[in-house]
Amino acid sequence: MSIANQLGKYLPDPLRTRLKRLRDNARFRSIGLITSHYDGPLEFLGTAYGGYMVPRREIREGLTCYSFGAGEDISFESELAAAFPVQVHIFDQIGRASCRERV
Repeated sequence: MSIANQLGKYLPDPLRTRLKRLRDNARFRSIGLITSHYDGPLEFLGTAYGGYMVPRREIREGLTCYSFGAGEDISFESELAAAFPVQVHIFDQIGRASCRERV
């Protein structure tokens, strides 16, 4: 058990959360991933059931978006393809649900 984990038990919640975030960032950087806080504008796409918030200014032309587990509601994927010049690929393990509408 590392010293950080041992100390984390005795820290107040806000400091413990900060320590975990620093540890995770160090782990991600060690394998080539960089995490950051996004504070730009977000836009909601899709229905209340099948929608998500997206970082509008980060979505650029030519990106390829993969959606796994679409289920019976592909409103998010449909709106994403209509709103941005991106390719959207939808994958679902249940064939009956994903065949209703094609993007």
